[in-house]
Amino acid sequence: MKQKVILTHDNEVLFEGNPLNLPFKEASIKEKSIELFDDEDPCMIHQSHIAREFVQTLMATFKEHEVNELNLSDFKDTLDFINVPNDTLIKLKR
Repeated sequence: MKQKVILTHDNEVLFEGNPLNLPFKEASIKEKSIELFDDEDPCMIHQSHIAREFVQTLMATFKEHEVNELNLSDFKDTLDFINVPNDTLIKLKR
């Protein structure tokens, strides 16, 4: 994946890198695993699949709004799986 994301909060970089490596909430991973695989304790393969699902959701949100920056607080229902403060800024670098 060529895209990079940068998460900033209060002018501090929380994450910069491949969106597949974003900090995802454990509860969100477990919830998605139950939804997709009926499994409360997902293996690495399932976790990888879930990460890809989450990244697809994030990228679809960027595309839908035709922007390269999102304020998480504006999309907290859609992007609640990202484990950062709600007022985090998410930037997409291509």
